[in-house]
This record gives sequence, C-alpha cells and structure tokens, in this order.
Amino acid sequence: MVREIDGERYCVNAEPKFRACSGGNTGGKGVGCLDHEAFPTKRRTTMKVFKNIALLASLIGLLSLAAFAGNTSGTLNVTLSVSNSCAVASGGAVAFGAYDPAVVNSSTGVNLTQTGNFQMTCTNGATATVLMDQGKNPGSSSTLAVPVRQMSDGASHVLGYQLYTSSARNTIWDGATGISETGTGAAQTIQVFGTIPKGQSVPANSYSDQITITLSY
Repeated sequence: MVREIDGERYCVNAEPKFRACSGGNTGGKGVGCLDHEAFPTKRRTTMKVFKNIALLASLIGLLSLAAFAGNTSGTLNVTLSVSNSCAVASGGAVAFGAYDPAVVNSSTGVNLTQTGNFQMTCTNGATATVLMDQGKNPGSSSTLAVPVRQMSDGASHVLGYQLYTSSARNTIWDGATGISETGTGAAQTIQVFGTIPKGQSVPANSYSDQITITLSY
C-alpha cells in the first residue's frame, strides 16, 4: 500500500517500516520503495527539534541585547579622615606601702622608693606629651615646672614625695615639659617612679594624694 506524507510517497511492507516508493498504482507518478524505519515520524520530530533550537537561540540573542541596552558607568568616591586621639585610663597608682620614720626611713635610714604605672591609649603614630600636675596638696613653692608634691592624712599633716620619669630618679615628672610617648593604637603601660625622702617625722596615719595626668597631642 502506498501513502503520501508531506509530499513524499511511501509504501508499507509486511515489516513495520515505511518505504519511499516509485512505480505502481500511484496515478502516473513513479514510486520506488526504499526501506526506512518510521522515517516520516522521525523526520518530522527532527524538524521540530531544529526549529525549537533556532527559536531558543534567537530569544537568547534578543535577551542578551536587551540586558546591555542603555548601560553606562560612573565612579563613587569613598573617603574619611582619621584624627589623632588619646585617653588615659583611670586606676593607675604608685603604692608606696609602709613608711617608717623612726627606723628604716629615719634621717639616718633610707628613702622609700616604689614603682607604679598607668595606661594610656593614642592613635597609632600619634605623638603625645604626658604631663603630671602638682597634686592636691602642693607645697607653698610648688609650680607646674617644679612641683612640690605632698600626701596628706586629711588633717594637718603632710608627707613629701616625688615622681620621676625613670628609675634613675633624676628627672622630676612635671606639668610643663613632661615626657613624649608615641601611640600604637593599643593601650600602653607607662611606668612612674616614686620616692619619699627619708627623715620626715609624721604621725601614724594613712596618707594619699591624687595626680592629674594630661596628654597633649
């Protein structure tokens, strides 16, 4: 039997195949048979696949063009400034302990010395001048440049002492010149060297003073 599909003529054999045919009862048109298993169906399927691929490629091309249409570019500047800053932590101290005016620290004895510290923090690279004032109970001749520091028992008794910039104790830590420190951006522990001169005859009691530390940067 001959069938015409999509302008082609086919005949069906006993096997489940189509044949492209020539000759036979075809109304004058030559039909020849060529074995081709399910050829018409496969051919239509292949054609549809190619059409779908072509359509998809076209859509991708259009979408790509639309995605880049009208694009432009510019710049954004991001800026800030870093200022030098410093701070002194509370809680620093020089704790001398016990002073013995009768024996150990008498006029024939020795000075009482002690080392204390405080913490300061400055911006990395910032240079600060560290100053110490005269305290709460300065002597009558005391100045910022030459402080005369005294501890008091809260009544009428005072005990003289001094703070120095190094363990050699030859430079008084004053409120005019001070010392220079360079910040690291982290807390720095600064040592303070104290001395209570021997030979001060004071009554037994608790003595104290308070120093204000100033950072100039």
